[in-house]
Amino acid sequence: MGKHAIRGALVTAVCGWIFLSVAPTQAFKPRYHGDFTRQVLGETSRTIEGHTLRFSPRAISQIVDNNRNQDDGWCLTGSPSPPFSVSANHFDGEELNAGSALVRKRLDDARSLLTQTRADGEGARRLLGQALHGVQDYYAHSNRAESAGTADDRLGVSTFDAVGRSTATCQAPPNTGTYVAFSGLSSVYWFGCSGEDDSQLPAGKCYHGLEGFPGSNHAGTNKDAEGRPNFAAAQRLALESTRKIIDRLLDGAGVKDNLKATAALMGVTTLAFVVDDTGSMGEDIAGVQRAVRTIVNTAQVEGETPEYLLLRFGDPDIGEPFVTMDPAAFLAQVDALSPGGGGDCPELSQGALLKAVGASVPGASMFLFSDASAKDAALGATTNALARERDIRISPVLTGSCSPVDPVYKRNATETGGQLFFVDRGEVESLFALVAPQVTGDFETLLLASGSLAGASRDFPIAIDSTVRRAVFSVAIDTLTAVTVIRPDGHVVAAGEPGVSTLDLSSGRVVTVDSPGQGTWILQVRGSGEYSVAAQGNTNLFVESFEFAQYGNPKHPGFFSIGGQPLGGQSVTAVARLGGATLSAAFDAVAMDATVLSPLPLATGHPDAEEGDYTGTFEIPNTAFRVLVRGKDAGGVAFQRMVPELIRPQVARVVIDLASVPDAIPAGRASTLRFSVLNFGPPALFDITARDDRGFVRTVSPQTLSLGASGSGIVEVTIVPPSTTADGTSIRVTLLATVRGQPDLANSATVDLIVRTNGAPVCDAARPDITSMWPPNGRFVPVRIAGVTDPDGDAVDLVITEVRQDEQPKFGPANRCGDAEGVGSSSVSLAAAREGAGDGRVYHLFLEASDGRGGSCQATVRVCVPHDQGKSTCIDQGAQFNSLGACR
Repeated sequence: MGKHAIRGALVTAVCGWIFLSVAPTQAFKPRYHGDFTRQVLGETSRTIEGHTLRFSPRAISQIVDNNRNQDDGWCLTGSPSPPFSVSANHFDGEELNAGSALVRKRLDDARSLLTQTRADGEGARRLLGQALHGVQDYYAHSNRAESAGTADDRLGVSTFDAVGRSTATCQAPPNTGTYVAFSGLSSVYWFGCSGEDDSQLPAGKCYHGLEGFPGSNHAGTNKDAEGRPNFAAAQRLALESTRKIIDRLLDGAGVKDNLKATAALMGVTTLAFVVDDTGSMGEDIAGVQRAVRTIVNTAQVEGETPEYLLLRFGDPDIGEPFVTMDPAAFLAQVDALSPGGGGDCPELSQGALLKAVGASVPGASMFLFSDASAKDAALGATTNALARERDIRISPVLTGSCSPVDPVYKRNATETGGQLFFVDRGEVESLFALVAPQVTGDFETLLLASGSLAGASRDFPIAIDSTVRRAVFSVAIDTLTAVTVIRPDGHVVAAGEPGVSTLDLSSGRVVTVDSPGQGTWILQVRGSGEYSVAAQGNTNLFVESFEFAQYGNPKHPGFFSIGGQPLGGQSVTAVARLGGATLSAAFDAVAMDATVLSPLPLATGHPDAEEGDYTGTFEIPNTAFRVLVRGKDAGGVAFQRMVPELIRPQVARVVIDLASVPDAIPAGRASTLRFSVLNFGPPALFDITARDDRGFVRTVSPQTLSLGASGSGIVEVTIVPPSTTADGTSIRVTLLATVRGQPDLANSATVDLIVRTNGAPVCDAARPDITSMWPPNGRFVPVRIAGVTDPDGDAVDLVITEVRQDEQPKFGPANRCGDAEGVGSSSVSLAAAREGAGDGRVYHLFLEASDGRGGSCQATVRVCVPHDQGKSTCIDQGAQFNSLGACR
């Protein structure tokens, strides 16, 4: 997800808003999950091939979002529950074994995404965020903080059990949240939407507890917030484990010292070039080739490693994206561009942009070069919706058109925060001056404005603060008279001054100033017709995120993002975060021409927001607007930043039914998604379109919806990936609902899918071939595992990775190597022994099955040595002791 994107999946309407219907388990408050994760990610770096890489602010925000959103949801009867609502995701209900297995699976899957041919950093960040949530909850929900002073290195590495159900861990109800004396690990019990229920709680076990929730009659033992017993110890261990999990992924096989994989995870941005290569583009392509070579050379001088993307298009075909971090390979592809074909004016530019957006990482800068109007302009709204959702700015560079500039190109720029340039053919090469500052990944928007002038002039004030090391002022206008940049002392910036470069175009001007002085600069524009003004800069002070959000739920307060554009005429809640040090900040809604419409009352200090989050609730303007942030930097100097994406209040909302979204979809077969369109405006006819970035959408039904006021309708979208689709291929599907004849009234929802051509082995039915051993004469009995299957019929490699038991081993001459032999193979031998004064011995066999194609599963099976003859059951006290001896 992009850093400014408004996102989320929503399925039920409540009080005028749409909320995700999920029965959440409790956890550290979302703000703590965010604080822990941000702190560790911000301290993490890797140096590979001479490049020091750090997590970008966008990447940190995505990981935090996916961590925090594990607690998203409401408890509503009959609502679907997505996979992450299971107790193991939060280490609840003594499901420590399943919780650790889930963390391990997510890390393994993240590693696979990073090491595939096209590294999927966004998918890996999603899984890392989910894994970190579980790891952090382990300490909030278990007694690890009370029983050990160190982080548990088994998390995400091996599986381990809690003490048995028969072991009392808390005093009997009414539970006051106090552990009793016992040996081993235990975690809290949480009963979802049913709340605290004495009839469900196993005897002697611990409630999670719901502080301050009506009807909650137990304090519980959770350490979810300050003021809870042992919160500080849990916090310290959670931070330590967070660091270890991140290091484990970065230093794991295939990722360690892999520049591409590490850069993908850490969120290196994309510079994307989408080029029309039809016959009329010969001079333009030559200019693009020279400009790109200059840009790549600039990146190398700056010591940067951006990702480059090139996609060619024409009519009737669109090429495939070429993506690389290798500058030489990229330049070779660019140099191979050759004009040819064509014959009529319109080209498939919007389909090309849509494909390029899908192949780019969030936060990309995308430049379209063409001399033709769009043959597929109807795709423009979907392209813009997906680009906004991924925080991708589209800047069309046009050298001709079948008619006046195609309106779809204006919308590409306006909706996504880019800028349109209509230039002479010989001017294409010179635009490298606008692109080159973006290779460093810290190019931020200070001001965006668009409108029209009738021969008059207009001044745009811009506050330049002490963190801006380079400022770029750019103007495009139909008929240019003059563009003037004025310093804070009133001096007019002139070509040839030290640190100043100017680019004069037939319909615009670009002025770049290195080391600009702090203060209020003036960008003065004189001319006629439509204009576009941008002030941007290289700076480490930026708007990390601005999102519309739902404020938590009664049982778990926190802020959770909402997808699509906001509904007009309603009160909304927003959450914003700034990156970099500031003394103060204030937020305004501004019109497209940058005039202030209304202040947005956002402030820090909300008890359920992350530290540094600005939150607030307000009525949104009834017109399109952007968000402008102004304040004081760390040195007390005035600054301003703008969220570039345009916000348009809408009359309808589109939501995805999470119950229709599978973990993965198969190649060569149809999968169906269900969306809901909910109309909050007057009766209207909606046109429905659905597109994905790979062309896998086959059908959309219905293609129109006639909805009355407060009406809703269901839309089904069928996706069919070709049978040759590579395993792990990601697909992003966007559904757009547009009011007939009113293109500005269009809202959307986007969902990510993964193609899995390989089914993982299934361990659900794993069982030992011997479940009970008698007599207890100390002999070693072979035990094998049965019941593991593979849906594809692949050969399964099964390994018993660990054996533990609920009785203390007694090492002597006969069993100096412990009570288990053969660990690390597909079978083991176990000692038929048990304590004479005990209640029977239970062996816990931890196993992993893999198919050699990236699929794996884990399980734990148990073998009993009963206390008495004729009995086949034992009382399980948990996997407390390692069955291997010192000679291992």
